[in-house]
Amino acid sequence: MEGYIDDPNVGLHRGVRFSFYSPIAKKVARPGHVYNRSFFEGHVFHLEWEEAASVFKYPKILDHVPTVRDYLFPVPTKEELKRIEEISFLRKPAKRLASMYNYDRTMARSKMWREKFINERGEKSFEDCLLDSECVKVNELERWCSLQTEFLCGLHGDCVRPLTQKALDRAKANVDEKLVFVGLLERLDESFEMLERLFPVYFEGLSKVKVGHKMKTPEYDVVKNPEAKAVLDRLCRFDNNLYKYVEMAMTKRQRKCGLKTSFV
Repeated sequence: MEGYIDDPNVGLHRGVRFSFYSPIAKKVARPGHVYNRSFFEGHVFHLEWEEAASVFKYPKILDHVPTVRDYLFPVPTKEELKRIEEISFLRKPAKRLASMYNYDRTMARSKMWREKFINERGEKSFEDCLLDSECVKVNELERWCSLQTEFLCGLHGDCVRPLTQKALDRAKANVDEKLVFVGLLERLDESFEMLERLFPVYFEGLSKVKVGHKMKTPEYDVVKNPEAKAVLDRLCRFDNNLYKYVEMAMTKRQRKCGLKTSFV
């Protein structure tokens, strides 16, 4: 997941894309979002599909944006929208946050972008940043370690930052009632096996697929300092809770389906 969204007007390419995306993004962005590029980057908020249906009323706009031509299809009917099944995956929150923190400083975008980023947000190690309240604030670590809760919560008013227990409760409810399956990156093989069992027509043979790392980043620092670990646990409290909830739900379904589980 891309950690930071820069000024959409920087650069001709981004500026042109923004002029086309903006009318569409307003249809799917939750309250408070000026612009939600994540919809087109493959990171979609949980949507109430019938309410978001108007996003498909912009074929002319979509036709002008090569990167989203795959979205060109007839406007779905209400009956078709009701049959949409959502699938999502979670990653261990602390590991995801540490990876993002280091990636933004070492591999993201261009050297010029990274230099500007570091100048604005510092170059401390992840652990040292956790021990510095100002660094935590500047880098919005609590926001970025609540991202998975925010995404699965959706577009409801309960999901507006800063997140509260209501956002976590709604995210859990969506896991139970709205999403047909939520898997775990750390148990990807088991998640694929579960998907194959749930949707054999679409995912036949998926459990035999071995997925390698397309992008590998250098090993990032492990948080060893007890004080830093306590700060990290507090910042990630919503995502940690949600991850454990999904882990238990997935394990329960595996056992019910007679599948092996690595959960102890």
